[in-house]
Amino acid sequence: MKGRSVLISGVGIAGPALAYWLLRCGFEPTLVEQAPSLRDDGYVIDFWGIGYDIVERMGLLPAVLDAGYSVREVRIVDDSGGRVGGFDASVFREAAHGRYTSLPRARLGVFVRNQVSKTLAVPFVAQHVLRGFLRDDIELPRSPEAFSQ
Repeated sequence: MKGRSVLISGVGIAGPALAYWLLRCGFEPTLVEQAPSLRDDGYVIDFWGIGYDIVERMGLLPAVLDAGYSVREVRIVDDSGGRVGGFDASVFREAAHGRYTSLPRARLGVFVRNQVSKTLAVPFVAQHVLRGFLRDDIELPRSPEAFSQ
């Protein structure tokens, strides 16, 4: 399947996950990222649904569950931190039939990138921004505004 190269912009979670599946289908992905280094911080995400199913199919579910934790309560607080409302968070686990966890977004990104690295060496280019594409003799628009004309 020579000549089936793919350029993927973004090395967060979705880019490496896409690279993983494309590799399995015989494509040769290259990952490009604008940031100078991979992200190692960020907010906590609630993880369930199709994302949960995908990491399970990738063999990552044990690591995700090990890094995740169970939120017991969602609290609404005032400016001084006093509780003014909230609810039991088990409602989320019940709605997802137990297939639910919370974990730092960056940890999930590390798991997915590591899985891609185990599968095959995927080229990674840091500090690059895609500004346009060339295909054969045709130059495609270089800005989002050009697509709306």
